[in-house]
Amino acid sequence: MAVHSNWFLLGWGVVAAASIWKFWRLTASYRSSLRSSGTPPASARQRLERAWQKSNQ
Repeated sequence: MAVHSNWFLLGWGVVAAASIWKFWRLTASYRSSLRSSGTPPASARQRLERAWQKSNQ
């Protein structure tokens, strides 16, 4: 029984689309908090760098 390679591509396409959608939903609250805070990108970057430094200690 031969399986056409397009079926594999379709399967990987579905997995990729589902992963993107899941990532988008998981990061929605973070993205909305950045937008609502009204902080400029430099300030948001500093806040992220401080959080990253705390997590590496």
